[in-house]
Amino acid sequence: MLRTLDEYRKQPKAPRTSAVDIYPYLEQMRQEAVKADLLTGEATWDHFLTLIQGAIETTREQMVAFQRQLGDSDTFEHHEMIRLKTQALLCGERIKAWEVVMTLPKDIMERGEKAETLLGRLENVGQHNN
Repeated sequence: MLRTLDEYRKQPKAPRTSAVDIYPYLEQMRQEAVKADLLTGEATWDHFLTLIQGAIETTREQMVAFQRQLGDSDTFEHHEMIRLKTQALLCGERIKAWEVVMTLPKDIMERGEKAETLLGRLENVGQHNN
């Protein structure tokens, strides 16, 4: 259904987010970045990454095996082909999820840096308005 320009202008406007509303979220992002930075220097985190990397490599090998079986000329039953394809896809998704986990601290620190920049801008605007 098409609306006229008058109808469009009469519709309620979405509330705008003010700096006051977003400030607590930016502050929280900045604090989380500090925690992530501390985490990455820990031996426990490094051990965790080693375990995840091993799981990724094992899962890649499994995925290749499923794909190899799927492409084998002896595999012709429909249900078996679907099972192999599903297993290969699940392996790929599992690998993607583990890769996301491995980059979480870096991503959190990058967001914290952006939050720090935005908080600085907000504070500068607040100083100029006073």
